[in-house]
Amino acid sequence: MVKRQNLLVLLFDFLKLMKSGVFFVFLLFILRGGDDSVFFEYGRYVFVTAFSFSMLTTLMQWFTHKYSLEEGTLEWQKGIFAKKHEILYSRSIKHVNRHTSLLHKCFGVTSIELATELDSEEDIIFRVLTLEEADRIESLVKGNEFIDSNKKRRAFIKQVKNQS
Repeated sequence: MVKRQNLLVLLFDFLKLMKSGVFFVFLLFILRGGDDSVFFEYGRYVFVTAFSFSMLTTLMQWFTHKYSLEEGTLEWQKGIFAKKHEILYSRSIKHVNRHTSLLHKCFGVTSIELATELDSEEDIIFRVLTLEEADRIESLVKGNEFIDSNKKRRAFIKQVKNQS
């Protein structure tokens, strides 16, 4: 079954874009908002155009980046204009890295990176995944059955309560 990345990836990309543009917003619209010089006037237009283009590109990437998990393989399709289709076998994945930031924790999601035996350009990064989907990808890599993270959480809570 072909899937797109989680819809929250759009929010994460928007926040990342806002973080990188906060200096220009402060400079062009707050600090020099009333300045009529050509540099700042056109700078505002360039900034708004670049910001809009970046948001449109992010939305188009969400529509075009797809993945599929089959037994022992991960198919990855990406590209807006030039399409790229990769098939990654679980045996070629060197290791799996999970990263859960504070923002990820707020939404109950995580990110995962699949490092391959090849160079680092071939690594596949899922920036936003549900915990269940991340467990499913890890189990594919390890060759285990799918492990439900909610069951693991409940078992851990029971274990902690029994120790108290």
